[in-house]
Amino acid sequence: MYNKINLLYFSPTGNSKKVVETIGKELGEIKIVYDLTLKPNRQNQIQFGSDDLVVCGVPVYGGRLS
Repeated sequence: MYNKINLLYFSPTGNSKKVVETIGKELGEIKIVYDLTLKPNRQNQIQFGSDDLVVCGVPVYGGRLS
């Protein structure tokens, strides 16, 4: 089982954020949210433990991750 739920997303239009938050809420109590949409939020190194669950979302344009 997992220790904590982490949400991580890059969401310029807000759709990836909505999807990640919905999935996270269904799984249990969310501990940490990493919003990488704004450049200053991408400066710190992010690390997860082996027993952490990470729900990650990024936009897709034309069938490709952007």
